[in-house]
Amino acid sequence: SWPRVSPDGRLVVYGTTVQGLDVLWVKPLDSVDGRPIPNTTAEETPFWSPDARFLAFFDKGKLKRIDVSGKGQPQTLADAIQARGGDWNHDDILIFATDTGLSRIRADGSQLTTVTTIDKERGEFSHGWPEFLPDGQRFFYVVRSTQPEHSGIYLGSLASKTPKRILPAFSRATYAAGYLLFARDGALMAQRFDERTETLSGDAETLAVMVKQHTASDAAFDVSDNG
Repeated sequence: SWPRVSPDGRLVVYGTTVQGLDVLWVKPLDSVDGRPIPNTTAEETPFWSPDARFLAFFDKGKLKRIDVSGKGQPQTLADAIQARGGDWNHDDILIFATDTGLSRIRADGSQLTTVTTIDKERGEFSHGWPEFLPDGQRFFYVVRSTQPEHSGIYLGSLASKTPKRILPAFSRATYAAGYLLFARDGALMAQRFDERTETLSGDAETLAVMVKQHTASDAAFDVSDNG
């Protein structure tokens, strides 16, 4: 799995192999030393709790959470067939992708509900890689469709069923410090995004090159809440 930075910008987690097993590895950004997190798998990229105390991760079709300290066993929260990323807001609501669209659940495993449903009439076959805006209600996610005009990075909401298309489906996108970040043709891009008007402005600027990515899917970058 690819790297995710903790919301406070102190830690990074990513997948590695320890004694033949793919596990999650966490390390401070200001140190070369890190450690494995026992009882985790790195088959898909995890995501952080807002306070950086917990990680949500995917394991054999299940969404689980675990203490980053490595103490205790993971808690299974929900089924997550064909997992495609997720995010965790300040109200302790997790949003994650399944084979039918996006779902939400509370961090204690309660109140599982559907957020988006794949629309086959629009050629859709995948919703994934949701990332909350700071308000914890709206979120970006990637829609993949056999009809190019319906593929894209969309802005959805926990309170509304009417999403808004923001960009073509270059890669997963995430927001911080007034910018929308995404990968395009192996480059990490940043473009100004107005939260109030929900619009992009100016040209996208290149922040880094030779970035690993799967088109219209995950990409090997992340950004903390403080940018």
